[in-house]
Amino acid sequence: MSTMLEQAIIDAAALKEAAVKNAESLIIEKYSTEIKETIDNLLEQDEMDDLGVTGEEAAVSDSAKSVVDDLPLGWRKVTSPALMK
Repeated sequence: MSTMLEQAIIDAAALKEAAVKNAESLIIEKYSTEIKETIDNLLEQDEMDDLGVTGEEAAVSDSAKSVVDDLPLGWRKVTSPALMK
């Protein structure tokens, strides 16, 4: 084979490898957030199953967590002298 043809084959192989790596990076970048969220949801479901929590109880738990997250930081502070005892 001529050296020019050999070099063209080497260049084509390098170009193909670069294109594959670029495509892999783009796919990972595009779907990584979605995959992470899906895995987190699956792990949360497994935790709920291990605790014996049903779907309705989980929804209430999520709702309660949302309410607690919205409370001001000092909400636990007891101000009534009757309650401090």
